[in-house]
Amino acid sequence: MKFTTVRSHLVTLVLGTAAVTAIAVAVAAAGDQPIGPAAPEPVALPMEYFAYVAMVLGVLVATSDFCSGTYRIAAGLVPRPGLLLASKYVAGVLLGLGAAVVVLLLVLIGAALGADATMGSPFAADQWPAHLVSLLVVPVAVTIGISVGALLRSSAAAIALLLLWSLGVETVLVLLLPEDVGAYLPFKTVGASRTVVGETGDGAGFALFAAYAGVLAAIAFAAHVRRDAPAD
Repeated sequence: MKFTTVRSHLVTLVLGTAAVTAIAVAVAAAGDQPIGPAAPEPVALPMEYFAYVAMVLGVLVATSDFCSGTYRIAAGLVPRPGLLLASKYVAGVLLGLGAAVVVLLLVLIGAALGADATMGSPFAADQWPAHLVSLLVVPVAVTIGISVGALLRSSAAAIALLLLWSLGVETVLVLLLPEDVGAYLPFKTVGASRTVVGETGDGAGFALFAAYAGVLAAIAFAAHVRRDAPAD
């Protein structure tokens, strides 16, 4: 799959990288002033936003051949219906992980440049476990995008559903539900959103987020194989 030749994928990555780097500088420059309900998170917050970018990228990876009309041609070149989707998961995870490494480095540099005397160094040794979790969230978010894209087979519908749920529905639910329930909504288990709710640690929140992604991937894979299985 020629991801690097698809302009929308490159535009998504470049714009997302530039935006989250700028956010890192701005949040760090705020010092210890609260942003919304939580203290500034100059690394976790922009990396969470980049996870949303990665999720959109995952949708594009899953649906680009459906939108271009080349899916049936590609599917006819593989012996089993699940192989094409599996290759998208592998490629998407690798792409997301590589992008996350670059973006994390830029975010750390941006946070360091924007930091004032009230903020500790983002390169401090005790910060790296949290940074590692922020990095790993990105490829997991890609798999969520691929799963929903594979289920809906429509870029617009999948992106709209994911952003509406993650940024809209969950934001409302976390205000309506008890904290010990709202903390376990999928997109409230990682990033700065996890810090706002404050019910789970970095590792536990990431494990839960990965579990949600794994279940969704299993559902998407099973539906894809059943949908494309040869008729008897």
